[in-house]
Amino acid sequence: MKLPRGVLIGALLRNGQVEIATGDTQIQEGDRAIVFVTPDQLVEVERLFDNR
Repeated sequence: MKLPRGVLIGALLRNGQVEIATGDTQIQEGDRAIVFVTPDQLVEVERLFDNR
């Protein structure tokens, strides 16, 4: 996933385990992500992660 400037995935919660994100981390279905985002990118990040 190409993330916009001002967005950083810090960690994932996967199968009850916390994984610190790296440049090679891939988000999988069911993962919960801790995302750091600048205020001007908040709406865009919500759209990217909206799974409805």
